[in-house]
Amino acid sequence: MPTVINSITMFWPFILLAILIYVFMYLPQKRQRARYQEMLTQLEPGKQIVTKSGTCATIESITQDTLIIKLHGGTTSEILKEAVLYFKPEQK
Repeated sequence: MPTVINSITMFWPFILLAILIYVFMYLPQKRQRARYQEMLTQLEPGKQIVTKSGTCATIESITQDTLIIKLHGGTTSEILKEAVLYFKPEQK
C-alpha cells in the first residue's frame, strides 16, 4: 500500500500541471475559436471588415469559402473568409 501512495504523491505535480495547461491554455483558445467561427457566420454583403493584412473593405458578395470585397477606390478583390480579422467599428 505505501508504494501506491508514494506513486500518487510522486505524480501529482504532473497531473496538476496538465490540468492547469488545459484550463489556462486550451479552454481560452477553444472559446476564441468559437467566437471567430460565429463571427464568420455573421458575414453578409454591405458589412465593413478589416482583413488580417489590415485592409479595410466592404463585402460585395459571399460564396462558400470566399468573399468578393470592394476596396476604397472601387476596386474589387476576392479573399478567403478566413482572411477576415473583425468587423470594422461604426464611425460616428
